[in-house]
Amino acid sequence: MKEEIATEADLYISEKPREHKITLPSGKVIKLWLREPTWRNYYDAMKAFTKVNSRTGKIQADLGDYYQSILKSTLVKSEPSIDAADMIRMKFGIGKEIENLLPQPGDMELRGDEAKN
Repeated sequence: MKEEIATEADLYISEKPREHKITLPSGKVIKLWLREPTWRNYYDAMKAFTKVNSRTGKIQADLGDYYQSILKSTLVKSEPSIDAADMIRMKFGIGKEIENLLPQPGDMELRGDEAKN
């Protein structure tokens, strides 16, 4: 079988964001348009997530910083208008719903044959 060479479309994220809806207990809706995160967006978020104390060598993890960073890099628009900085004021249930739309720490790890190549 002949190998097929990848195209640029296989390598890069789509410029078109995907619309998501979150229904609130009141029945009202929040709309979010998220684009796929790039490899760099993910690693920048992981960098924000992990802090190393240079004096003690202790590593601290902050999921809030991770989600704020990944949302900042993937949120194109929303109705009503929100941004990543608004996450700290958001009600728990709404924030959790938004979190579920985003890649989780560790989602982009290479698995199986991908790690071998």
